[in-house]
Amino acid sequence: MLATITARLQALGLLYDPKFDCVPPGHSVYQPKLTYKSPHSLALQYVRPNASVLDLGCAGGYMARVLHEEKNCSVTGVDAFPADAAGMTRFLLHDLNAGPPPVPVEKFDHILMLDVVEHLVQPERFLEQLRQALALNPEAELILSTGNVGFFVTRLMLLAGQFNYGKRGILDLTHTRLFTFASLRRALEQSGFAITEIGGVPGPFPLALGDNLFARALTRINSALIFLSRGLFSYQIMVRARALPTLETLLDRAEIHSAFRLSLLELGSHVGESQSVPKTTHPAEAGGVREPVVPVPHENQDARVK
Repeated sequence: MLATITARLQALGLLYDPKFDCVPPGHSVYQPKLTYKSPHSLALQYVRPNASVLDLGCAGGYMARVLHEEKNCSVTGVDAFPADAAGMTRFLLHDLNAGPPPVPVEKFDHILMLDVVEHLVQPERFLEQLRQALALNPEAELILSTGNVGFFVTRLMLLAGQFNYGKRGILDLTHTRLFTFASLRRALEQSGFAITEIGGVPGPFPLALGDNLFARALTRINSALIFLSRGLFSYQIMVRARALPTLETLLDRAEIHSAFRLSLLELGSHVGESQSVPKTTHPAEAGGVREPVVPVPHENQDARVK
């Protein structure tokens, strides 16, 4: 009985015991969450049709497939492990702990980091490097999600003296950093991002309990509680942000703008000179001699002369 309960708790990600780890090596425990409110379904909603998307930490490539099929997006996937490239325009095998991938990041419309930042060894450093690249394109949007360590279940477990890591969930064994709403906002803003939207995501009850009426009812209740206190009842944090321009970018833009204005002024000066016409002078005035003015006789004067 105890073994069954332990195995069930491990399946829910509430604890971890190697004896109950039956997942084959190399098999991903992460699954797409597109049929209920989750970072995956929200990201699908945020990405505009026909956009170019850079999916950092693309895992199994499920977001690339659905973005390609439903929104005709061009998706470049990046991951430290091989992934199914179906639906991707390009796949790069790259460890994000080494920094952003060797692609022109600023050329993309959307950059996805769904449940990735918590896996990075130095997330602030990575975010700063990403901002340096995205500063060249102020219209590019970062869509990021991560677990909320302030979730009430985690708080209750800590209150009971339990801080158990698991195969998935907020306390995933592979998570190197944990975030709250405040710490994630601080990390993004200090890295040079302007947050345009931040919100809470309910727990993945359909994934844990099966996609049934009970699980969906729990999701609705959780969403209502998030409205009351997102820091306490949000299972995950969802953020949309844009990179602020760097000082170097602002100086480059000012230099380009000044050069453009100078070229316009020079062009206007040349056009003005070509359109100017010299003043026409009377031939006599040109020779310096003015013609005498002959008075016109008045009608009364003519009458007296006669």
